[in-house]
Amino acid sequence: MFEDAELGHTVDKESFDARVPALRAELLEAQFALKDLKKFPVVLLAGGVEGGGRGETVNALTSWLDPRHVEVNGLGDPSDEELERPRMWRFWRALPPNGKIGIFFGSWYTYPILQTALSRRGVRWAKLDKRIAEIVRFERMLSEEGALVLKFWFHLSEDAQRKRIKELKKDPRTRWRVTGIDEDYFARYDRFREVSERTLRHTSTALAPWLVVEGVDRRYRELFVAEELLRALRTRLAAPLSRAQTWTIDTRGKSRVVVEFDYVANVLALNQAKITGTYAFFTGTQLFLEPAGHRDATSLVRFVVPPGWRIASAPQRSSAPLSPVRPPAPWRATCRRSPSSP
Repeated sequence: MFEDAELGHTVDKESFDARVPALRAELLEAQFALKDLKKFPVVLLAGGVEGGGRGETVNALTSWLDPRHVEVNGLGDPSDEELERPRMWRFWRALPPNGKIGIFFGSWYTYPILQTALSRRGVRWAKLDKRIAEIVRFERMLSEEGALVLKFWFHLSEDAQRKRIKELKKDPRTRWRVTGIDEDYFARYDRFREVSERTLRHTSTALAPWLVVEGVDRRYRELFVAEELLRALRTRLAAPLSRAQTWTIDTRGKSRVVVEFDYVANVLALNQAKITGTYAFFTGTQLFLEPAGHRDATSLVRFVVPPGWRIASAPQRSSAPLSPVRPPAPWRATCRRSPSSP
């Protein structure tokens, strides 16, 4: 999963300097539209390895945006009051209101990953999977309530992180940033990578997908995050303000179902289709499902068509052969974008 963030992406200074002024203006325009509309909040998670550039990237974002409408949260250890309440309570209290952007450093992913990777009893996958299920439910609730959830994971390869730590320790101005805890985490790099990859893979949903950022080059990661934030904001702001609809497809015991959309700019443009099933993956303009009970005589697949989309036709039997990269699709439904409505 992290291999795509180890390709050596870079942006030269000339290209960066040429893009930033226009990008900043576009971000401000989208941010003010978000503020004026006040129909949904933006929840942005900045996770990843130590030295991956999360802090520098968030500093760049807040300097390009209007900071009056951005809330940055760096939640540390839970207080006694927070420990007496449900795990998500402390994060719920810090969520931004409609029209604002909330950025989280210490998010609901921090402790599940840390506790699993640092466990002296070895990796306890069952306990992690339970926490993952809680996170998926929480993010589904946020999305269904209208929040735009964006999750960025700043990644460094083992060699790149080793080099980064050495650079920070060598410079007297940044030496303080490297602690014994950071070095202990780095010594467990393989364990952290395994736990993080499992967590991201199972929590990257259509409602709240993860975007993995290569953290080596400062200019690349800042442009990448800013461009993705801008794209997501524009997509949501352009979507008609209609309510999501829940649809149910009876697969009649068939093992595969395909839901087609006639226009999808990217997975964020769906904003976001909720799928309940044992397996689902998205490609192009199609969403493939394997229903949880496909061995039964009747299997129901429930999903939410996001605002601005509608089912154009009822499921119909399809006998047309598909290419090997596409699973058989005996039942087919087509989603088309609805006309804009006031």
